[in-house]
Amino acid sequence: MECGLLNRITRFVMVMGFSLILVYSVLPKITHSVGFLNNPSQFITEKGINPSNYYCTDVEKVMESEFYLRTVLKDE
Repeated sequence: MECGLLNRITRFVMVMGFSLILVYSVLPKITHSVGFLNNPSQFITEKGINPSNYYCTDVEKVMESEFYLRTVLKDE
């Protein structure tokens, strides 16, 4: 079966659209409606923790993130 360029672009746009809807609409609703998922989410938001800092491979950024996390948890 031969796929034309238009079909490939259409599929790509549909998959990307579905992915965006899932990530930005469905998953946050699930997170807020399920208790054991909502509690850590609220804690992270209240403390101002940026979870994306912990996935960085830059050593300096990881050290800054670890220091910040320790100070936030110490203040609690």
